[in-house]
Amino acid sequence: MASGASLDAPAPPIPQEVEIKLRLPTAADHAAALRHLARLPRPPGAPAPVVLTQVNAFFDGPGGELSARRSVLRVRSASRAHWTEGDDDAGSASGEKVDVAGARADVSWTLTYKGQQVISADGVGRAAELEGPLSDATARAALSDGDSAGEVSAGPSSLLALADAPPGDDVDPGARAAASAAAACFPTGGPTPSLIALGGFRNRRVCLPWAWTPPGSSNPVSLVLEVDRTSYSHGVVHEVECELPAALQGDQGPEGTAAALVRDLTAALAAGGAECRPAGRSKFANFLNKTLE
Repeated sequence: MASGASLDAPAPPIPQEVEIKLRLPTAADHAAALRHLARLPRPPGAPAPVVLTQVNAFFDGPGGELSARRSVLRVRSASRAHWTEGDDDAGSASGEKVDVAGARADVSWTLTYKGQQVISADGVGRAAELEGPLSDATARAALSDGDSAGEVSAGPSSLLALADAPPGDDVDPGARAAASAAAACFPTGGPTPSLIALGGFRNRRVCLPWAWTPPGSSNPVSLVLEVDRTSYSHGVVHEVECELPAALQGDQGPEGTAAALVRDLTAALAAGGAECRPAGRSKFANFLNKTLE
């Protein structure tokens, strides 16, 4: 397992995720957003809209080693289905127990490390992010002993061992990098790093392709609008997210690409009769603080 002795070498820079996050105040706004955004122009050859049923489980060190660095490790299961307009199933109710280990057999699994996440006043979220797919066996083994939030167990802690998986192993490089970044949050020379389960939440995500034209350009870029209904134990949040491609992340000033995308997406939602506002917190922060901002 990754330990202090291997943490002294300088780590490579972690890629940054830049994502627009707009809250939809009501279920009616969520339905209006789906109707209108589904009719926006799509890139040629874009895949058909899909709906993802996601279950998210989060992990920290027993001493809060990851949260002390404003970081978190997440395992997500996702099942995929075709989406058609009018399909607005309410999904799981808030308050239902989140059981990632009991996910369906046909799901995909992803391990994600996120660090230093901030959300600006206009709803532009930025975070260091590393992620990669997990095999079904690896994910279920890691979650098998992690159902009790706050308990140290071999299951969740085995995720950190992915950092030291030999090069010839079948561990995805992105998942290995995510595990390494999480292990680097633990102090050098301390006890063997371990993880505790924090719990999690469900999310229903409709993915809609969009051909968006940035300011000053005549060439549309391919984006994916993610219309979310997130179910926590304490309530439900509706939201639209849109990740900015790496090639467009350089210009981040008040007149930059991210700001322009916020304006255009806000206008598109208004045209469809959906009210929106910049997100005040990330999904994980809402989960941790039991808020709905």
